[in-house]
Amino acid sequence: MATGPAAPATEQVSPPDSRETVGNITTFVSGMTKFHNNPDLSDIVLRVGPNVYYAHKFALARSSDVFHTMLAGQLWADSKKSEIVLKESSACEEVFTEFLKYFYCGQVTLEIDTAVPLLLLGDKYNVESIRTECEKFMRRKVQGGNARAAVMYMHYARMYGFEELEEKCFDAISRNFASAVAMPEWLELDVQYVGELLQCTTLIVENEFAVFKAMQDWVLAEYREAQAGENLIRLLPHVRFSQMLPQQLVNVERSAIGQKFPLLLSPFINEAYRFRSLAGQVGGFHDNKFLPRDYTAKEWCTFLRLQLSDIRRFQHNVRTISLDSPVPNEVHSEDYMWNIAFQLNYIGKRFRSGLGSNATLHKYECLAIKLTPLKICPRDRSFEISLLVYDRDVNVAQIIRRSATVKATQATHRESYAIQAATGFRFGMPSFGQQDSVTVEQFFEENELGPDSPYVKESAINVAVIIKPHVE
Repeated sequence: MATGPAAPATEQVSPPDSRETVGNITTFVSGMTKFHNNPDLSDIVLRVGPNVYYAHKFALARSSDVFHTMLAGQLWADSKKSEIVLKESSACEEVFTEFLKYFYCGQVTLEIDTAVPLLLLGDKYNVESIRTECEKFMRRKVQGGNARAAVMYMHYARMYGFEELEEKCFDAISRNFASAVAMPEWLELDVQYVGELLQCTTLIVENEFAVFKAMQDWVLAEYREAQAGENLIRLLPHVRFSQMLPQQLVNVERSAIGQKFPLLLSPFINEAYRFRSLAGQVGGFHDNKFLPRDYTAKEWCTFLRLQLSDIRRFQHNVRTISLDSPVPNEVHSEDYMWNIAFQLNYIGKRFRSGLGSNATLHKYECLAIKLTPLKICPRDRSFEISLLVYDRDVNVAQIIRRSATVKATQATHRESYAIQAATGFRFGMPSFGQQDSVTVEQFFEENELGPDSPYVKESAINVAVIIKPHVE
């Protein structure tokens, strides 16, 4: 009797819980690492500058499509060679062994000086993971306040479109300008970056003369001196000569630039003298170049050391003279005496998470700085207030900026020495009518101001208060 074709054997499928994935990735990677720059089984030699590296086509092609095309492409003559010469810059030559190691172990060791050449190699050979790790490393270093790293990385941040890194570089340099311009890398910056930094309104610097000196060092660098005149034409308009004190203006005239390029410098010096003569009488100087930056010299800034035990227990008053500016910026510019009061308070804020009524309590310490003028304001006055919080090494760690207006106030006819109703501060002056106060606050996470805090040294924090006139 004829029979049909035999039925196919039923495939035996193991139940999911009977299968296991076994093996040790660490062991696998360590096994690959031993072939780094090892002639054993090597099928390609890379000559980079004076150095020779033994490599394996598979390892190179696995992570780099550039190497894959170079070593396996039929149209590339190098694909048939057993030795390839790679032309790299001297900086890239120095890190090439670290770059090659990545193809065997998937890791690369980064330092401030090696991040850029490794980034360049990662870009040239299209190893995206190295590019990504280099950018992350650069951001971490710059965010930590390393001024040297910020100056080194700024050009490459813009070249590769790393916008966040570029922003952090500008911020780090503006906070640590004195440290940044003392680095040899400052002299290597392109003129466009120097110009942008000199224009920066958020620059924290001792005074404007320090800005001029940094610009002069850059312009007169030995390998750039032939273009000094051209660069001065671009950069001099960004120096705020109007904010220099008289002796500083004289020092500018006596400087190397003043002696070598008097015709280029004189219009700016003359404008500064004109400003000093007229600003307090007729006003009208409202351009940024006629306004101060955040200067930390004693003429502009009040530097204070606050014991945490004091400001946590009660309001700590500091009676101080804080000038609008040692340079008159507007008509009726006056000196103001301010009462500055500091207090540190715990604040709890509840945040809802998920559904329902569940809420999480987050605790903060709020550093509140209250500024009250101790002098009658005959007219409304606008101010720019900057609060700088320093770390243990007295580098600027936090910046709080705020615009405020103190409203015009009329004094009462009654003169008595008493507690001022508006502020609660007692001082030996007549009792005035209602006075505006300005409060600036900075929040710290709970325990952020503990013994291991980056802001606390010897149970105290260092802050600076800068009060500047604001001109519309």
